[in-house]
Amino acid sequence: MNSKAEQAILENQIPRETFFRPTIELIQFAWKLKEYLLKELDNHDSHQSRIEFLRDRSDDLVRMVRYIIEPTLEPGMRFSDLNMATNSIFATLDFIMDRFGSGFKEEGLLDGHNVSTGEFRKKFKLIRLATDICIWRNMLFDYDHYIRMYGNKEKKIPSWIWKERKAFYWKKLMESIASYKTTREDQLTKDPGWEQKLQSNLYYQHIVEKYDLESRRLEKLFEDQSEASED
Repeated sequence: MNSKAEQAILENQIPRETFFRPTIELIQFAWKLKEYLLKELDNHDSHQSRIEFLRDRSDDLVRMVRYIIEPTLEPGMRFSDLNMATNSIFATLDFIMDRFGSGFKEEGLLDGHNVSTGEFRKKFKLIRLATDICIWRNMLFDYDHYIRMYGNKEKKIPSWIWKERKAFYWKKLMESIASYKTTREDQLTKDPGWEQKLQSNLYYQHIVEKYDLESRRLEKLFEDQSEASED
């Protein structure tokens, strides 16, 4: 979510230079979520109050689930807008499922809404795994850049420390890539038509093409740096 959308959430006001519909709906949901979370902090709301909040907001949640299943370009929308909207909706649902957990999953909030929960779970997992690769890659590269820039300054970081940390980041990145590749293979094996379904949607076409390629590139980079460290 960009800074303008974040500001709209904080100020409870959508500016004149408005957003596309998915982002507007997400901002409006965020207002309701913010209000609930503030009350929860003040009143230590019970599990039952969380269930009631989810039930009251079920239409919003179903709308977001459907968007994850089929992200759609609207007139005037660029791919960057679609990408931001889909990733922001994913992050919001991820927070909801982490925060409200059993309530979201067990109360049948999607029942009767003609929503393919199986397709949602598969696509949601795909976005999560791609996001994990992105996070660990960025942490690794940012740390590597920091060491190159400041590792030899006055407060020099002992080599064993930065090597150990760098190895940890590589380990987490390779684990994320392995999970992504295993999931991709498993989804394709169980459903021969799955790849065609992904390729028929611009967002998912971008995700799988980008992270299939990025996984191979990062694995090669890991092999190269491992060989170099042995020399």
